[in-house]
Amino acid sequence: MYDDTHVSRLKLINHLLTRGYTLANIQDLIMAVDEGHDLRSILGLETAIGSRWSRERPKKYSLLELLQMFGDKASPSALGKAVDLGLLERDGLSFVSGSPTALAAGATMAKEGIPLADLLDAVGIARPHFNAVAKALVDLVVRQLDRYDADALPPPADVPALVDAIWRVRPLAMVLVESEMNRALEEASGDYLGDRVAAIMEKKLGHAPEGTAAKKDKSRK
Repeated sequence: MYDDTHVSRLKLINHLLTRGYTLANIQDLIMAVDEGHDLRSILGLETAIGSRWSRERPKKYSLLELLQMFGDKASPSALGKAVDLGLLERDGLSFVSGSPTALAAGATMAKEGIPLADLLDAVGIARPHFNAVAKALVDLVVRQLDRYDADALPPPADVPALVDAIWRVRPLAMVLVESEMNRALEEASGDYLGDRVAAIMEKKLGHAPEGTAAKKDKSRK
C-alpha cells in the first residue's frame, strides 16, 4: 500500500535526479543511518517538510460529470486551460482534480453567471502571487533547519523535536494565509462598493460632491 509519504519520497528523489544526482541520494541516506540517524526520523523529517499541505484527496471526473457540473461552459478550450493551470490532469478519457472543493466552488461560480474563461484568467493572474506567498511561508517553516549546515542533516538527537516543531508551524501558516486573504477581500470589496455608490451619487447629483475633484487630483499626484 502506498500513501503520501511514498509520493513525497519519490518527489524528493526526482528532485535530486533533476539536479544531476543518480545514486548519491541513496548513498547519503545510508551514510546518515551509519552516522546514527534513525531511518524513521529521517523520513519523518522529509514528510513534515514535503508532504501535502491539504488533506483533500484527488478525485477523478468523467467528461460527463464535468459537463453536469459546469454545463455548456465546460468547453474544450476551458478544459484545456484548466489542464494548463494544473487544476485538472488528464487521465485517459477522464480528468483528475487535486482539489475537488475548489472545482466545486468554480462550478458554483460559473452557474452564478461568472464566465469560466474569466475565472480561469483570474486564477492565472493570481497564481504568481500565491507562489510568492507560499515561498515566504515555506521559508518560515523550514527556517528551523537554518541553524544546521545546508549540506548536512541535523544531529540525530535534534530530529524528533525538529519534526514536531515543523508540524506545529504548518497549520499556523495556513491560518495566516486565510486571515490575510479575508482582510484583502474585505478591503477590495469595500473599495469597490464605495466607488460604485459614489458613482451612483454623482449621477444623481449631476456632479461630484465637493472635495472629490481635489481628492482625485491629489491621488493622481
